[in-house]
Amino acid sequence: MNGTDMKPQDYMDREDRFGAHNYHPLPVVLDRGEGGYVWDVCLEDERARADRQTHP
Repeated sequence: MNGTDMKPQDYMDREDRFGAHNYHPLPVVLDRGEGGYVWDVCLEDERARADRQTHP
């Protein structure tokens, strides 16, 4: 499986298998970074969820 046909869960599974287990990683997969900004591959889903949430 190469990087072009992998889904976010594939990256998280790979990190779980090969990564160090000395901390609990964040459940995100980064698509790109620019300076201090990063883009998560699921950013659009997060925005949609945030729009549906309401604050009491």
